[in-house]
Amino acid sequence: MEQVIKATELRIHTREIIERARFRGERFVIHTFGKPVAIIMGIEEYNALIQSLKQARAPLDAPVEAQPATPTF
Repeated sequence: MEQVIKATELRIHTREIIERARFRGERFVIHTFGKPVAIIMGIEEYNALIQSLKQARAPLDAPVEAQPATPTF
């Protein structure tokens, strides 16, 4: 579950937030002026997410084999 924090809170507690993301697997959504602008998560979780996305996209990125043209009469 993500925790929403303000950018000013991040500025004050940067090291603590990074350590919580790294060692506890917590995620933080950073808000500025009430809108989400960034997320902080541990690098292992990020890498796993990127790997999952690559695997999901692989069939979509595969080249399409040319089919022989069928004659029309």
